[in-house]
Amino acid sequence: MPHPVGYVLRAVSHIPAKARKSLYAGKRIDVANRVSSDYEVRSRVIRKPNVVKRRLYSQALGEKLQLNVTTTALRAIDRAGGLDRYLLKTPDSLLYSDLGSDLKFKIGLLYRHKWHEQRQQQQGQQQQGQQQLQLPGAAAAAKKAAAQLAGGGRRSKSLLPPAAAAALEKAAEQSQ
Repeated sequence: MPHPVGYVLRAVSHIPAKARKSLYAGKRIDVANRVSSDYEVRSRVIRKPNVVKRRLYSQALGEKLQLNVTTTALRAIDRAGGLDRYLLKTPDSLLYSDLGSDLKFKIGLLYRHKWHEQRQQQQGQQQQGQQQLQLPGAAAAAKKAAAQLAGGGRRSKSLLPPAAAAALEKAAEQSQ
């Protein structure tokens, strides 16, 4: 049976549940052997990631978030230029975190919304600028055309009937 749209499969067996609730930056529990100096005794060692609790600021959300992160993730966040950039830059396949994916989704929506608003403002300003640029030029051209057609300038005889020439002059004056 297919999954609903937007549903994310999050059951990844090799990632511990703690890691899915925090930012581990690919770090996970490692198992190794500690070997004695004479290579006779081997003992199992479990190496856990260095997890610290930090408050990180998100510019998009405008608040500090208290997160469990590894020191590797902190370095990656610094290198990326902040929490927002780190989350947006890192693909979900490398994030390995439900919390990280959720934050990435929220931050992405906020940035898209802000970008869309800025885009609409820029388009509105460009349209206003084009109208301001076109109106004086259009008025001058209409006035010049009305003067030429009405008999002003070099032409002594009008090319338009007097009523049409008067209407054209009136339109040119109104557009100024």
